[in-house]
Amino acid sequence: GRHHATQSLFFTSNSLFLLFWDLGVKNRKSWRCGAFPKCAKHEEQKTYVSSSDEGNYFTVGTNHAQADCELENDIVKNVLFWVDCIRQLHLVNTIILPIASFDDEFDENEAKRRCEIMKKLLMKQCENTYSVKLGDVPNLMFDQGAGDGILRINATTTNGVKLLQKVICRISVGDRFCQGHLGTVVPRVSQKILAVLQKLKQEFKIVKVDHILTRVNLQIKSEVKLIELQDSLIYWSEIGEILYFGEPGHSVPNGNHNLLADFVVLCPKWFISAISCIMRKGLGDELRKLHTDQHQKNPFVSWWNDTSNCAAITPDDCVQLWRTMEFMRNLGLNVEKTRDDRSHLEVFEFLQSLLARFNMLLPIAITADPTKAGNDDTSDFCHQDMIDNDHSLSARGSAETTFFLAPGIFPSKIPQDVWSYIHSDSWHMILSHSWLFKDTAPPGMIEQIFKSTIIDLSTSICASRCPSHRHNAQNMGGSGFSGTTCRHRYLRTAKCWKNAFFLEVGIRLESEKRHTQQSSVKIFVHLDDKKSDFCIRSSGMTQSMRRLTVSAKGLTSNSGTYIWKGGLEQVIQSTDHVIENTFGWTAIREIVCSQCLAEKSCKSACVWKKDYIKRCLKEGRPTVWCQDGHKVELSVICGKLPNGMHSNDRIIERNPSRRIQHCISSVVIVGLWDHNTKSLRSLGSGFVVDNNKGLIITAAHTLIEMEKTENFGEVHGRPRIGVIDSKTKEPFWYSAEIVVRNQDEVDACVLRITQESKCDFKSKRVGKLKIATDGCGNDENVWILGYSQKESPINIESPRGYVIRSFMNMQPERGRRSFQPRQEIVIVCPNATFGHSGGPCVNREGNVVGILSRGDPIDNKRFLVPSNQLKLLYKQATEQK
Repeated sequence: GRHHATQSLFFTSNSLFLLFWDLGVKNRKSWRCGAFPKCAKHEEQKTYVSSSDEGNYFTVGTNHAQADCELENDIVKNVLFWVDCIRQLHLVNTIILPIASFDDEFDENEAKRRCEIMKKLLMKQCENTYSVKLGDVPNLMFDQGAGDGILRINATTTNGVKLLQKVICRISVGDRFCQGHLGTVVPRVSQKILAVLQKLKQEFKIVKVDHILTRVNLQIKSEVKLIELQDSLIYWSEIGEILYFGEPGHSVPNGNHNLLADFVVLCPKWFISAISCIMRKGLGDELRKLHTDQHQKNPFVSWWNDTSNCAAITPDDCVQLWRTMEFMRNLGLNVEKTRDDRSHLEVFEFLQSLLARFNMLLPIAITADPTKAGNDDTSDFCHQDMIDNDHSLSARGSAETTFFLAPGIFPSKIPQDVWSYIHSDSWHMILSHSWLFKDTAPPGMIEQIFKSTIIDLSTSICASRCPSHRHNAQNMGGSGFSGTTCRHRYLRTAKCWKNAFFLEVGIRLESEKRHTQQSSVKIFVHLDDKKSDFCIRSSGMTQSMRRLTVSAKGLTSNSGTYIWKGGLEQVIQSTDHVIENTFGWTAIREIVCSQCLAEKSCKSACVWKKDYIKRCLKEGRPTVWCQDGHKVELSVICGKLPNGMHSNDRIIERNPSRRIQHCISSVVIVGLWDHNTKSLRSLGSGFVVDNNKGLIITAAHTLIEMEKTENFGEVHGRPRIGVIDSKTKEPFWYSAEIVVRNQDEVDACVLRITQESKCDFKSKRVGKLKIATDGCGNDENVWILGYSQKESPINIESPRGYVIRSFMNMQPERGRRSFQPRQEIVIVCPNATFGHSGGPCVNREGNVVGILSRGDPIDNKRFLVPSNQLKLLYKQATEQK
């Protein structure tokens, strides 16, 4: 009963559905102050509004508004949800009679008010046409004797039960929707078929249709056609005498593809027990024990059950689990015996087909193992349990592997640490697309998207390994992007909950210079109401609205292409397919501003309508602005470039101003003198910020151990400052010392020329640079000044670039003894190279907007320490004696 599909097994056409609601008595958040149910304890009532606030109309009004919102949300989850479940089954001639229980827990006025809200939402729900694939709207039947139209029943007494009986009888006999079913004469043939079924119930729990047909023809001594028998079985199934899942007017084929029409369940209790063998808690532990005893031969299923929170069940597992039960082991006594011994296996296949038909089991078929990273040199970059390719499905050929997932036992509570929109690395970004449903969302949507995603993503991953597909799959850019190759993708993690799922796809990237990098794309898909911590843009949502969000976290490199090709593109396509084709539901498609997600709460992030973004792409716009003033590249949030645009189409100012030429005299070489080897190592660049005091700012990693090791923060050598002689073009070296540093959060430090070298340093007439006060903006042209260490003699260079974004770590970790940048600026500067680290990045006015911290080995992005962080360090240095 935990999953709606379990109840749907017993839903039939020509039925009256009694839809009970407990008036939200167990939902404490729906209680208004002063209108508590009798079950509420005195201590609980105090937690709402204190006695001092009772006269405060604003406080009381706010409490009432919040309680009413929660009450509507309770109705959406526990009442309207089941209306959609009934509509999804395309049942005909159905009536819904809403009933309110626990009527005696509230006073008359409060109970009536809650019933009126329930009636209003029910009528609104049945008027909506948000899906073209939903069945006919069920007919709502309200109690005309009640003032609010909702029949009420007490929880502790029988008040209301007799009235309910009268209403049911009145509907059955007099309602026009029941004509042709209830109260009509049952055909004689159907009566004789029922007599045969009654006798068979004494012998069997489940029986084949052809055996019933044989018995019927022997008893009535006339030929009954198969279609007539089917119609009669459907009728008796709707009455509740048996369970039959065949469709009217269809013959029973010999193949197993229509097993649902082959069998009739005579004992519902036996049927429920058979389902409970699969749909039970602790199924994962039972399967692991079963696989250990029988040595599971399927490595992918074993990997899934070891790493995922939702158990994977193979068809053989289902059979073994049923055979462990005594009432299933004696199945040969309960089913009609045929000449072969496949009767019990056919029953197992029937049960599997039935559970799959009603989505109690989700069948997933893959032709290769998507968890393998490849069988070449990429194995060095994989987890150890993914390296042995002898056990991969691809090594055994293209045999299809099928397993099931049981949504009814998916966990309901999502761990808070499974996903966060806040990230501490500027080289990562989060992209999100959402679907807003105005009036609830289709039941079972998340599990169907999860199933479709696993199948489609596995197919895409395995297809990219084939030689015929590899050439096309390697270029991660596509659509005009270039520069990097994706050698392999593989599935690392797959977890699913009732309303969300999480995937991690590992990727190996390789640049044109054969630099390799192992990374991953993390994808989180969730369906939420406005109260959820994961819900995006919840400020503009009502209680009945639901938002489905697909978010992915990965490298910013190549305009987010690795995120798109790493799995986000496939998940969005699968989501669109399920919403539009499987459910036919109408939703508002929105795209979330990636800058908003990086800088503030997801609940207030800005969104664009998809139609607007499509229009911008068609018009060839490269960027869009959000309502909060963030400028975002369309290639990032859409995964493709506008029409006629390529990745290198970026206009950069070609002629730097004279001020930038004068800045070169303020740039110095920074190195670390090794006393053991008597040589300089770890060379970089820096700039003079105060030539009178001899203060230089450079990158901390040039001099300080910044890796997460036991030696973090140590300096192994003596800093040296090199100034190029204008005549000899050779550097003249000065001794220096580190005076200010913050290696935990800032990749920058301040050096000071030692006292014995300061006079000579001043004589070189070295210039100084001013630190910018206003920082820099997106698209601003900048120049990185630094000394290239690749050639001799050492030459200073000033490669051009432009700013694309700023980053701030919203939740830095404390006490981790590793570098975690507090703030960074991301720029595109293809020609910045080895030796430029620590060099100043200046704007066209010649002011320093940051210093170069590091670069992406795969992409052309570079990361700067912003000017405001440099100012803090410089201020601390000037305050020292």
